[in-house]
Amino acid sequence: MKNIIHFIKTHPRNRLIIVKNDFVDVPYVDIGKSLSKRLRGELEEKSLPLITSKVFDEIVDLNLKYSEDLRNYIAIKNIGILMEKELKIDLKSILEKHSRGTTLIVNWDGEIEDRSLYFLSKEKGVEINLKDISHLTL
Repeated sequence: MKNIIHFIKTHPRNRLIIVKNDFVDVPYVDIGKSLSKRLRGELEEKSLPLITSKVFDEIVDLNLKYSEDLRNYIAIKNIGILMEKELKIDLKSILEKHSRGTTLIVNWDGEIEDRSLYFLSKEKGVEINLKDISHLTL
């Protein structure tokens, strides 16, 4: 937790924290479960990306927490649903947007190398380059 507090105190533009295996002891929101419940029945593919973004924003807003150390924060896990091709979601933009003014803790199910995240594996996974986003990887 000391690394996170130090990172936040440097006042980075983005406060994105990437962790493995629920490393940080905070309550996590299961994005996969929450989104799939809310999107059930949304069959019109054209509007699905817009609806998904809107619902994701609502989930974040409803689950924001506050602590002296982390300030406004949300911790999320199981975000693989955001990489479904049908949803056409730009995960990098979502991470950037929600880590401005809020500490965004992401439990990452994949590989982390330098400034890139790989969903599932480097060989077969989706790459998200974080070079333009202030972040801390633990």
